Amino acid sequence: MNPTNTHFINQLASYLSESDYSSSDLVPILNDIYDAEKEGNLCVPIKENWLQTLNPIRLPFIVKSIDGVDHLYFDSVFTLKSKLETALKKQIQESHQINIDQRKCKEIQTKLEKIYNQSSPTPNGADPFSLKPGQERALQQLLNSNFQIISGGPGTGKTTVVAFLLRIMLELDILPDPEEIALVAPTGRAAQRLTESIQSNLKKMGSDQDFINLFHGQTVHSLLQFRKNEGTFRYNKDRSLPYRLILVDEVSMMDLKLMVSLFDALANIESNDHLPFRLIFLGDPNQLPSVDKGEVLADFLSVLEGEGKYISHLTESNRSKEGSKIHTLMKEIFPSQNATQQNETPKISAIHKINSFLELDQVSDEVVWLNVNGKGSIEKPSRDLLIQSIWQNHFIPQMKNVSAWNFASESELSAFSPSEFLAELNRFRCLTIFRNGYFGIEGIHAKIENYALKFFHESSNPNLFRELASRLYYEGMPIIITKNDRSRKLFNGDVGFICRVKDELRAIFAINDKLFSFAIDTLPIHEAAYFMTVHKSQGSEYDSVLFYLPELKETSGSIRSDQNKLLTRKILYTAITRAKKRVILAGSEATWQFGLKQNPKRVTGFSLVD
Repeated sequence: MNPTNTHFINQLASYLSESDYSSSDLVPILNDIYDAEKEGNLCVPIKENWLQTLNPIRLPFIVKSIDGVDHLYFDSVFTLKSKLETALKKQIQESHQINIDQRKCKEIQTKLEKIYNQSSPTPNGADPFSLKPGQERALQQLLNSNFQIISGGPGTGKTTVVAFLLRIMLELDILPDPEEIALVAPTGRAAQRLTESIQSNLKKMGSDQDFINLFHGQTVHSLLQFRKNEGTFRYNKDRSLPYRLILVDEVSMMDLKLMVSLFDALANIESNDHLPFRLIFLGDPNQLPSVDKGEVLADFLSVLEGEGKYISHLTESNRSKEGSKIHTLMKEIFPSQNATQQNETPKISAIHKINSFLELDQVSDEVVWLNVNGKGSIEKPSRDLLIQSIWQNHFIPQMKNVSAWNFASESELSAFSPSEFLAELNRFRCLTIFRNGYFGIEGIHAKIENYALKFFHESSNPNLFRELASRLYYEGMPIIITKNDRSRKLFNGDVGFICRVKDELRAIFAINDKLFSFAIDTLPIHEAAYFMTVHKSQGSEYDSVLFYLPELKETSGSIRSDQNKLLTRKILYTAITRAKKRVILAGSEATWQFGLKQNPKRVTGFSLVD
């Protein structure tokens, strides 16, 4: 029995007191529902042998039919789902057309595009920047509607459209005051990425720096003002948010409960003709869904698909040119926009294979398969060979690049280019699927640290590294924050380098386009960032990505059940779409093929039909 069920079973005592059944009769049912919820589902199909237990007694369950099959919900979960359905219906009912001078909007857009080209000249022979047709349509819908979902893959220019919206609204004198605009995302890292993207686009449009500085992303929890001690939000159904424009990025990462909490805080916002309240969602339905229950973005797109005026689909990539191998692979994994409609295993074009890092500079392919042992073996030693190769060919050279910065003082650090710092940080990123175990982050990092200790203990310069609280730190070591520290503006998912500043090793992070250093022993909870899980990388982008697919043993033709729940087509898609220039696949082709076959749709029963 799932240990978390014990408390729930105790709560059911009052329901069982007048029946002939004991709590143990419910154990199989409760375990199935809890297991389903751990995978993100809201309910579970009812099994025939449950009926005898469910029928004679009143329990806190709800039974509803989904596609002709009865499913069982906890009543608390069903209530949340129903609340979100009602909230979306209300949002649609209150949505209306906004009259905007289209000719004036087009004039402003054209002017901004010209400024954009002057500030960011395109390479010789390349077409000058302009919004793509899909972006133009999305911009028009944003201007003409007070509720819109912009759906699109990485690099399709979702936040570029939003930046144009803000500038056009400003020039039309319909932009709310800065304190009435909220840019939010589910995580601190995603909020920071949203800030960077919006501000970068506004800068390219020649916006005044004071105007640019008005726009900063925050988490949804921060927007709603989460009260940790009470477990509630300050803004709720009884206290509405004081905003006229709310933009939510990375909506695919939002779970059911958080989205309901957001809509609760929007329920009583009043609108007016001059400044109607606007709600904008941005997201990619093909990326990994929320860690917790629900799949709200996919659900919204599914029920609103027939309501074209509420959805803008962006399909033209600005990151990877049409026909590039990364773009092709992305389209092959999910051929159409809505991931939930695709069940057949996708057909993937042949991927060029190489046997060492040295061959990377000899091939032009954007996507390659790296077999470090040259035989495609799936034995355990191939993991160690790969890690050793990455340590020698990436982490040691990166260590030397960072060491060359050699900051003599804090002022010298402050004068250093944040863009150069970020360019090195995001030049190459190693991703994998699992957190725990031999093939996960824990096992991989332990192996890399062994290589690092050996390297430094053999070095003639003992000042290159430091061991603090049984941890190794050295110049050029990448680290990642794993717990928010709002006072320092460091958030879960932020990545930085350990650097030498004068005579001390310090942690350096880029925050709001400036570099800041922190004493290592005062940092919030953190760890090495040699590898990151795909989940942790969501919302980020890198020049090159090495994606390690562990050499998992197969039993009866399928990967072990405790791991195949993570190994899906969405995790493959999310990993390869983090890369702008090159994807390096490494590990087991069997794992890659297994993941391509898995495209589960979370079972929610979400519907706008009564």
